[in-house]
Amino acid sequence: MSRCCQTPLVSVVVPIYNVEPYLRECVDSILAQTYQNVEIILVDDGATDGCPGICDEYDSKYPNVTAVHKLNGGLSDARNAGLALAKGEFVTFVDSDDWLAPQMIERCESLIRKYDADVCGVSFMKAFPGGKFHKNTNFASGPECYNNVEALAKYLFNTNLTVCVCGKLWRRSLWSDIRCPKGLLHEDQHTTYRLIDASKKVVFDPEPLYFYRQREGSIGHTSFSDKSYDLLDGVDAQYDYISGKYPEIEGKIGAACSFWYCVFINMMLRSGHRNDAVEKRCQNFVRRHLIAIAKSSDMPTSRKAQLGLFALSLPVYKHFYLEFISNRG
Repeated sequence: MSRCCQTPLVSVVVPIYNVEPYLRECVDSILAQTYQNVEIILVDDGATDGCPGICDEYDSKYPNVTAVHKLNGGLSDARNAGLALAKGEFVTFVDSDDWLAPQMIERCESLIRKYDADVCGVSFMKAFPGGKFHKNTNFASGPECYNNVEALAKYLFNTNLTVCVCGKLWRRSLWSDIRCPKGLLHEDQHTTYRLIDASKKVVFDPEPLYFYRQREGSIGHTSFSDKSYDLLDGVDAQYDYISGKYPEIEGKIGAACSFWYCVFINMMLRSGHRNDAVEKRCQNFVRRHLIAIAKSSDMPTSRKAQLGLFALSLPVYKHFYLEFISNRG
């Protein structure tokens, strides 16, 4: 019996919309996985460029690739459409402008078996134009295993774990009653915490095995709009849910949410958007959690200093942040 048939099937869902220059690199990286028992579901979310034809090309060439074409419904809707077709014991999601290291799926599946876990997440390698790469900050020297409460206390810091649905191998049964919220931006903020809470164990591997392309025009890099408030709503929901259910980690989740409230205000500052009430609410939240921020072992010193300035004086923080952005170009 081949090794492929002895291993659990892994479903890889790729939501696709107008990424023609990057799509082949993404799909080829999945086909090149050292883990062989993989089905690839390419979900064309109403793309208007050459992506539909590329999807059909891969579908006709590879028996483990399925192309699905649908009307445009957004990233969450495309992920949900792929998830509905997935047959694997495990599922992972790859954004169609990103790509995987060859050993990512094999590494994650191996660690899930080793620790009897439901999820394995890896570190991200940010890929910038011009061939520059930057590994996401983490504080792990090797794989670490957490129970669900320990993982919830860590993932929002965006260090050892991240809020992203991508870059993780999930036991598909976790998704039985959970779907990505259609129509929302920053959909991961509304989804990942529920999946982690439903897990008995979560493994983190600090190896950077998911390549996250940084480019203008992607969903994660669009300008501020009313839809950007979906991020704020997501952070609010996570804090309320986790601190309410697990009050023993309120300080940790409060410190982590402080970072995300600051991220939201930074988005406003870059766009010139003003909302004094939201700015004050976010600042007051950070102020209430300064002790937890100072004690955190999951937050870089530079981020602690940033949040300290944010809590101390918004006018001074705005001045230095906008100057930093200007100098960075």
